[in-house]
Amino acid sequence: MERKFENVFKYMLGKNQPISISKKRTRSVDIHTHDYYELEFILQGAGGHVFNGKNHDVSRGRVFLVTPADCHVVKTNDIICLWNVSFKQSFLSEEMTRRIYSAERGQLQVDEKTLEKLVMCAELMKRELQTTGKVKLLLEYMLSLVLPNNIPEKTKPLEDVLMFAKTHFRESPTVEDASKIACLSPVYFGNLFKKTYGVSFTEYVNAQKVECAKLLLSNGMSVAEACFESGFNSLSNFLKVFKTHTGVVPKEYKC
Repeated sequence: MERKFENVFKYMLGKNQPISISKKRTRSVDIHTHDYYELEFILQGAGGHVFNGKNHDVSRGRVFLVTPADCHVVKTNDIICLWNVSFKQSFLSEEMTRRIYSAERGQLQVDEKTLEKLVMCAELMKRELQTTGKVKLLLEYMLSLVLPNNIPEKTKPLEDVLMFAKTHFRESPTVEDASKIACLSPVYFGNLFKKTYGVSFTEYVNAQKVECAKLLLSNGMSVAEACFESGFNSLSNFLKVFKTHTGVVPKEYKC
């Protein structure tokens, strides 16, 4: 008897839900972003996947690993069957976070043997979530199956802060928030960050938001939608910051 899939067209992780897993079927999905991570591997179906503005094929064995820094859209006339694991940052070790951000996340492909392992892990994870809830090691193992083995070493003392900004830019983190990550006083941290990277921490966060907004706009999202989806809390501030970074207002932007 054929297994039933959950018919989910746009998956969202609940506010108080740190991890969830589902086997589902879907068609085209509009351009969107997440404030959490998403691991998807395709079981059946074909189509196109626009990941951070680049086109990729959707086919059996294709893996998509989406971070809060990414935006994507699925375009297909077919029904795509897949496993989806959505999870918060708290499920990742520092080492795994660095591996994720250093990988070519839109181009991951696994062979049949690895796909079988992923499916077995997903089925076990779903059972464990319903009983013990202890799935962190399973998740790390699944990620290790699809990511390159090389583990980039930290090269700068502020690298943890950069990773934090890339992951949480939609939350508009402050200098105070970042200084706690760096274990430095806010004033010293602010001066060190600007000296190291040539921009203030706030300017760096805004740059992450603008890059996200550019991708959303280039894929057809309206100015207002791109504004709030990329983390700006007011349209006027969005227009000002966007023009500062790009030289044009959002409605005139073309990729």
